[in-house]
Amino acid sequence: MDAGTLTNAVALSVSVLALTVSTLLAVRQLRTNRLSGQDTNHTQVLLSLNGEYRSDAFQASEEFVLEHLADEYDTELGIGRLPSEARRHVRRVGHYYADYGMLAALPTVDSDRIVGVVHFRVREAWSVLEPFVQAERRARGNTYWRYFEHLACLAAVVDKEKMLADQRLLSVEKLEADRIATIRAAAPTRTGRIDRPARQASVSQSPAELDRH
Repeated sequence: MDAGTLTNAVALSVSVLALTVSTLLAVRQLRTNRLSGQDTNHTQVLLSLNGEYRSDAFQASEEFVLEHLADEYDTELGIGRLPSEARRHVRRVGHYYADYGMLAALPTVDSDRIVGVVHFRVREAWSVLEPFVQAERRARGNTYWRYFEHLACLAAVVDKEKMLADQRLLSVEKLEADRIATIRAAAPTRTGRIDRPARQASVSQSPAELDRH
């Protein structure tokens, strides 16, 4: 192989290597951007759902579902055959938790964090609505509100205290304990009461006076 051919081969190898590296970097950047975009979208959805929960309309609907629905209506009505006002309340609550459940089912989302937001509330709502949902499924022959059910099941099995501990959330109690420990560590060690040296007897005192001390 002459010098010209060798030079061309080396140049070609360098070009291929540079192209490979550039491609790998581009793919990694694209993947990072895509994940970042997903995180942004998920955050927007969560903020939207939290805003809905705080609305007066949702609060009224959840109160109706938890406090009145089971006492006032037969579960065999399902969802679709409820009176319009009751149906509106039920659907508002059910779709709300179904949206959370759909988000929790995505592979790119930390479902524990989703459950942490609605852990107790979704279990309460599902316990009331489950017989209505089952009746609706029997009538429709489908899996009505499966995402809602999925979220309720996640909430039933997750250890919320452990989950919150794993997220290393701050607490006032922990901060106060750390502050006290820091103060104690910095303070000088105390060995107890400081004993005063014994009072010396005066050379001018008589034995009788010494007996009175």
